[in-house]
Amino acid sequence: MYIKRRYGLSMIIKWTFTALTVSLLYSGLVVALGYYLYKYHEINISIAWQPVSILGTAVAF
Repeated sequence: MYIKRRYGLSMIIKWTFTALTVSLLYSGLVVALGYYLYKYHEINISIAWQPVSILGTAVAF
């Protein structure tokens, strides 16, 4: 456990590098798959924003 008032940028990068890399790779894969399906197979994947906003509000409280 680290108990300090300030943490250096290198420490923050070391702690979050793996999670950030995995998140960026996953989101890039999802975007590329959506683009591929829309461009070559004319399949449009969309999510209605109303249920997402209701669930987000419910989870926040």
